[in-house]
Amino acid sequence: MGVAEYPSISDEELPRWETWIEKTTGIVLRGRKHVLEQGIYPRLLACGISSLEEYRRLIDLGQGGGLEKAALIDQLTVKDSSFFRNESAMNAVGEYLLRLSREVEKEDYEIRVWSVGCALGQEAYSLAMVTAEYFEYTDQRWQVLGTDISPTAVIHATRGVYSDKQITGISKHRKVRFFEQAEEGWAIEPGLRQRVRFGTSNLRDLDNCPYRGQDVIFCQNVLIYFREEMVHSILDHFVERLNPGGLLVLGAGEAPDWNSSRVVRWLPGRLNAYRVC
Repeated sequence: MGVAEYPSISDEELPRWETWIEKTTGIVLRGRKHVLEQGIYPRLLACGISSLEEYRRLIDLGQGGGLEKAALIDQLTVKDSSFFRNESAMNAVGEYLLRLSREVEKEDYEIRVWSVGCALGQEAYSLAMVTAEYFEYTDQRWQVLGTDISPTAVIHATRGVYSDKQITGISKHRKVRFFEQAEEGWAIEPGLRQRVRFGTSNLRDLDNCPYRGQDVIFCQNVLIYFREEMVHSILDHFVERLNPGGLLVLGAGEAPDWNSSRVVRWLPGRLNAYRVC
């Protein structure tokens, strides 16, 4: 078998690929042909396939093609992130959770925070660090959930090990408190690690999503990849998965035309967030 050639997708072929990706994930490439070509090339190498036509035949197969489709989607998804990418929003979440802990009637109530599109886990762990700091002198129970469409990203997040470059920007205090030096860099310390769990989730398939009863859903820089009607559907599903009084936190400027009678704006002017009525 020959060496895989770097794929060149014609303008005529591109809509077919874009339609397939949107149907599978909801993600809209919007003509970014180079993103698709860069994603397909490693899969050609991995499969030992030398042409785009041959690869297309492979993913059109049954079970074997399904596995390769999943691998391609994993290759195409964005896995780049950083710790405390929006620290002000996370601190606002901490304030909300502290107030919530004082309002709940059950002594054994467990607060739940969901990081959507968590990539390599930095956002989920950042939320966990903030939550740990706000509840430092309490016995409040809490947990953080991180989900992503990429299985490889979820595996990395579950390990919780990051390079020196990846923890750039972490304060000295947080580095000492929440990390341990490891052979490959820096590992999330076990006490925090056990508070955070991860799973795969496709936002196009939220009807079958098992994650409910959340107090906070933190979803930033994810909705920009979807069409407006899909964004509105996703947000409606999020509201259904929040507890009464639960908080939905979006990125600045995201979903400006969405509205729901079940939510009210929270900290307008400071945060793009909604609280369930």
